[in-house]
Amino acid sequence: MNIDIIKKQAGAFLANNGATILTAGGVIGTITTAVLAGRASFKASTLITQAEANYALESDGVGRLDSKDKLKIVLPHYVPTALVGTLTVGFIVGANLVSARKAAALAAAYALTDERFKEYREKVSTKLTGPKQQAVIDELAQDQVTANPPDTQVIILSGDVLFLDRASGRYFSSTVERVKRAELEAKEEIYNHNSVSLSEFYSKIGLKPTSFSNDVGWNLENPIELSLSTTMAEGDRPCIAIDFGVLPKPEFHRAF
Repeated sequence: MNIDIIKKQAGAFLANNGATILTAGGVIGTITTAVLAGRASFKASTLITQAEANYALESDGVGRLDSKDKLKIVLPHYVPTALVGTLTVGFIVGANLVSARKAAALAAAYALTDERFKEYREKVSTKLTGPKQQAVIDELAQDQVTANPPDTQVIILSGDVLFLDRASGRYFSSTVERVKRAELEAKEEIYNHNSVSLSEFYSKIGLKPTSFSNDVGWNLENPIELSLSTTMAEGDRPCIAIDFGVLPKPEFHRAF
């Protein structure tokens, strides 16, 4: 295999897994530091006891071994502990830096995507208004339902209808009233506490959080805004698709 290809693959692997590798190094380093410190302490105690006994024999019990002499005896045994501890701190700091850089890059990319989304919506709204605009939104939602039909295990409770959360692609059973109430509760949460996460909204409509829902949400400057579309699932089952007129954003605890 070409050496340049190997270098590129290795670089890509490190870029994708750098934070995980550094975190693992920090965990291993912490455990190793604790083990080495324990061993060094036991060894140092034994050496000092022997040194004090030898000193007492040589001085006929007059005086004691001073602190500098004790330090000279034990210091070499703590050097490995200090080195591993320093390396461990480096791993932990490095993992935090890598994670922070990835978060910053994600936030920047998200902001760019959101800006493009706003431009797209504004352009559509100038070309299409009223029923025509809603028809386009409904058609996009229908395409998602058709491409990803609901699992037969989704249980529709009496009085409920099938819902699709377009952001996560998950189906659930509810009513328009409950979903609208969840939106109002989320807005109230924003009003009272300045922000609400996507996970908190999911809990209000009976969905579990996802791997990213804790990290995005809405605040006073960008409040939650739901968009509902009527679609048809397999078997001619009515399905209401939920979308967000205002996308949940990262770093939503801070003002944008």
